[in-house]
Amino acid sequence: RAGLLADQMRLGKAVQSVNAVADNAPVIVACPATLKGAWKDEFKKWRPEFKCTILYGRKSFRWPEPGEVVIINYDILVDELPGKPPRGLHVIGDEATAVKSNKSQRHKRFEKLCTAALKSNGKAWLLTGTPMMGSPYELWNLLKTADLNNEAFGHFGKFLYLFNVVQGQFGITYGLPRPEVRDFLRKVM
Repeated sequence: RAGLLADQMRLGKAVQSVNAVADNAPVIVACPATLKGAWKDEFKKWRPEFKCTILYGRKSFRWPEPGEVVIINYDILVDELPGKPPRGLHVIGDEATAVKSNKSQRHKRFEKLCTAALKSNGKAWLLTGTPMMGSPYELWNLLKTADLNNEAFGHFGKFLYLFNVVQGQFGITYGLPRPEVRDFLRKVM
């Protein structure tokens, strides 16, 4: 129902995702604005049966119809989603580290979109070649957008333990991750 695809660059995360979409599913691809055309090209190449629509501007947001891919950039996701999402909605978040900060509007809006998809018996997939660019906390936030954080680690305390967090004078410091972190991530990655 949800997962993190974190293959290195140029290994075909988009192609894998396009081909994993269920036949006739309604699909939303959220990505940086510069990649919207590339996503349309990938669907046309690998899944030509899907109608692709690129949206521009925050007021343009709408749900896709079955068999349609709506491609939108993160910056124009909306605060309040209109009505109910279509049943079986697939959400693909490309370059998903764009939503790593849980304080950002982008993170909150994308998390709402993923939650709507999962509640509609749909899917939420995160794609990035760099799942942890800075601190491990960014990984927790990234996983949280698709409700994968607790599935992977159980709870935040366990996550902190696995990343050898130490409380210091100036806040927390992450140590080297314990070897079993890989096994925990394999549950969702």
